Amino acid sequence: MAFPVYRTRRLFYLIVTAATVLYVLIMMEAPRHSNNRNWLYAKRRFVHKGSNIPGTGPMSPLDATTHEKHMLQDNHISGHQFNGEQTEDGKERSYAPPRETHSRYSNTTCSPRHNIAFLKVHKSGSTTVSNILQRYAVRNDLNLVLPDKLVGESGFNILGYGPLFSADMVIPVPEGQTFNILCNHMVYNRPVMDQFMPANTFYVAIVRSLEERFMSAMNYFGQVGFIMEEKKGVRGFTLKDVMPHFFINQTVRGINKESLINSIAYDFGFATYRDNEEYFQSYLKNIDKEFDFVMIMEYFDESLVLLRRRLCWGLRDILYIKRNTYEHNSLPLTEEDRHKLYESQKRDHRIYQHFYRKFWRGILAEGHDIFDEVANFKLVQKQVFDFCRGDRIQRKVLNIPSSKWNDEFRLTRSECRQMQMSELMLVEKVMDRARQRLRRDGTEKQWLKYVENFWQRNKMRIRNFETSDEMFYLSKTNAI
Repeated sequence: MAFPVYRTRRLFYLIVTAATVLYVLIMMEAPRHSNNRNWLYAKRRFVHKGSNIPGTGPMSPLDATTHEKHMLQDNHISGHQFNGEQTEDGKERSYAPPRETHSRYSNTTCSPRHNIAFLKVHKSGSTTVSNILQRYAVRNDLNLVLPDKLVGESGFNILGYGPLFSADMVIPVPEGQTFNILCNHMVYNRPVMDQFMPANTFYVAIVRSLEERFMSAMNYFGQVGFIMEEKKGVRGFTLKDVMPHFFINQTVRGINKESLINSIAYDFGFATYRDNEEYFQSYLKNIDKEFDFVMIMEYFDESLVLLRRRLCWGLRDILYIKRNTYEHNSLPLTEEDRHKLYESQKRDHRIYQHFYRKFWRGILAEGHDIFDEVANFKLVQKQVFDFCRGDRIQRKVLNIPSSKWNDEFRLTRSECRQMQMSELMLVEKVMDRARQRLRRDGTEKQWLKYVENFWQRNKMRIRNFETSDEMFYLSKTNAI
């Protein structure tokens, strides 16, 4: 029996109305589930009874390689505040942030920090951070601490390692000026750094989880290739056999052992010959006190946003395009290999654990607003990446609209080129910039003395150059 037309229409309208009401009810409840940061971390196995909440509780080696891979870049991360962090005594600490925004971090309410020392830890995303700092120095007419070496010589981008490095091994600044930013490779040596960095310098570093950093270093420093070449005549020897073979005696070839084994501890200045618990605890306590902030590579964007707030910078100041990254061979680890890795590099793992927990305590103390800012930052980063890698003819300027966390600004192709420069090319250009500034703004006596000292140190390699311009590779075409 067929329904009359008017009844069919009435039934249709009834269904549409019911569906609309249901949708509205779901959307009203959505913030309690889909967008709730607490819910998101629970989904990621961060928040539930017996688990490791970021920033608290012990982490086993297995935990350190499982949860760190759960990046939040593909998630919508706005929502309610993240409450319920547990302290070591098992009690719950509440982080209920105030409702006001973080406009207090804008340049209208605080002054940007210009004096910054960055510890460039190997294979931890440090080249990208250095690029950010070097561009900031150029944009704000600041002085960089740079090695006083011949451009192009091996290791010309390295300030120095160990006790051999001293303050007279850097390009001097004109009389009456001070250094502002240090971000080239060097082992942390606070007494030496204090000789040329101002008293109010902000000290920052970056660390990476043990397994991820170790695998990257094994490939980057050619150890995988050495082992595969050594075993190329052995039938059935594949990549999965590389790590068991390495852990037999942990032989390192072509590089210092510290570049691979406990390299985070080495870069932080730990004495590798002292391996007792009392010394380790004492030194870790000292660097915790001396560093104002330590970034976590696995949470790179979150780290940059928190750094921006600590330095009172703008969003534009932390834009980046990843540098010195590459695809490397995946090296499977057996449980036995993993145990040997953590046993042989306890110091690196414990340093990472310490600053990982401290980082999350800092994030949680900011309140839910920081996750909204990170989400906004990721959107801007996507626009910047597409613009810088896109058609150079069609679009010459990228307009970034204002938001709760930034003023409107324009990004040019010139800034894209600086973000995409290789590490060595950018270091070469800022070295030339520093020398030109010394010649332009320093006294004639200071410049002539500098040229003479440089000549005496390097005369065997630069005897064929007739002018200081040729000696330093100074030219207008090399200006940044």
